[in-house]
Amino acid sequence: MKLKIKTKALSLPLVNYDTQSVLLTLGAVFCISAVPLIFAHTPQNQIITGSLVNLILFAAVARLGLFNALILCPIPSLIALLRGLLPAMLAPVIPIIILSNAVLVIAFQVLKQRSGITKVVAASFLKTAFLYTLVALLFSVPEQFKYMISLNQALTALIGGTFFLGLNQIKLKQK
Repeated sequence: MKLKIKTKALSLPLVNYDTQSVLLTLGAVFCISAVPLIFAHTPQNQIITGSLVNLILFAAVARLGLFNALILCPIPSLIALLRGLLPAMLAPVIPIIILSNAVLVIAFQVLKQRSGITKVVAASFLKTAFLYTLVALLFSVPEQFKYMISLNQALTALIGGTFFLGLNQIKLKQK
C-alpha cells in the first residue's frame, strides 16, 4: 500500500507582478519621480510637492497594494536630494522621511477596514509622530526645526489624503 502525503504551502507574493500592476507601479514611479522635478521652483513647493507625493502614496497603496506602494517611498526624497531641492541640513533627515512615508503606507493598509477619513487622519498622524520622535531622538536640532518639519509632513499628508479621498469619491460616482 502506497502512502500519499499531501502538503500545502502558503505563499504571499511580496509584489504584485501581473502586467497591469507592473504597469501601474511603473506609472506611479514615474509620477512620484516627476513631482519633485516639476514643482521644484514654484512658490511653496514643499506644500505642493509633498501633497502630490502623499496623494500618490495613498493611491498606490489603495490600488497596488502594500509592497508595491512601499517601493515608491524612497523615490521623492532621493530625487529632491539629488536635484538640490532640499537644504543641505535636511540631508541626514532623508532616511527618516523615507521611513515615515513607509509608516504612512503601512498604517493606511493596516486600517483598510476603517472609513477613508479615519485611515487618512490616522496614517498622517502616525507618520508625523514617527518623524518627530526620530528627529527628536537622533538629532540635536532646535525645537522649532522639529516642529517645522513634522508639521509640514502632517499638513502635506492630510492634504494629499484629502485629495485622494475626493478623487476616490469621484471615481465611485462614475461607476
